[in-house]
Amino acid sequence: MKSLILYFLKTYLLFVPVFLLQKPLFMWFYHDLFAGIGVTDYWDVMWH
Repeated sequence: MKSLILYFLKTYLLFVPVFLLQKPLFMWFYHDLFAGIGVTDYWDVMWH
């Protein structure tokens, strides 16, 4: 049971940073679509 919980935590801690960075990187890659936003909007996207 303990190993299952550790496996879940490792997987969770691996994917959370990926998902946090995925949308801002998408916005940066397609910067033409998001030309009117500021730096703080990138932080708002990560917080959302």
